[in-house]
Amino acid sequence: MNRLNAHYGPTLVLAQFILRCASFALKEGASLAPRFLIDMNDLFQSYVEALIEREASRIGLRRVAAASLYLDGGRSEPIRPDILLASAKARFAAVLDAKYKRESAREDLYQALAYATVCGVRSVTLVYPNDGEVQPASHRIVGAEAVNVLVRTIPVARGDDESFAHLGDRAAGVARDLVVEAATTGSGVSAAAAA
Repeated sequence: MNRLNAHYGPTLVLAQFILRCASFALKEGASLAPRFLIDMNDLFQSYVEALIEREASRIGLRRVAAASLYLDGGRSEPIRPDILLASAKARFAAVLDAKYKRESAREDLYQALAYATVCGVRSVTLVYPNDGEVQPASHRIVGAEAVNVLVRTIPVARGDDESFAHLGDRAAGVARDLVVEAATTGSGVSAAAAA
């Protein structure tokens, strides 16, 4: 290091810790650690989006943008599901929304119902981390047209003897199942067409 690149010092120390799979402890020691925050909601949403998009493309579905969706006819209340999947037969074959933490089960159900109404689907999947806080469930919302809200979880943590590669494989398998289930219950696409 010299005076021209000394400002990279803290970043290099952090990179070395990461490469060694080390972590910081909250106690006095030889190394100083920078403070940084990660928005876990954004991180989890990106994780789910990447898994779902990859698995959807493998079965012939494609991700579409949620632009120009409004809850009201006056177009003053925009609505934006995290993941919209389309098929050759349906504008919206599946609607999924990533939720890092459950703050209100009722609010999540209302939001899913709004997504189903605006997108014209019969089912919406809410995806949470598999951390024990949320249990998979299915809610049938009654009304003029019944809507199913599927609550599902996706792996985010390794087991005691599990490698990161195995966690990735397990998460991809769950994502594949989520995509097939969401597509077959959401728009009426048959399981054969989705798989």
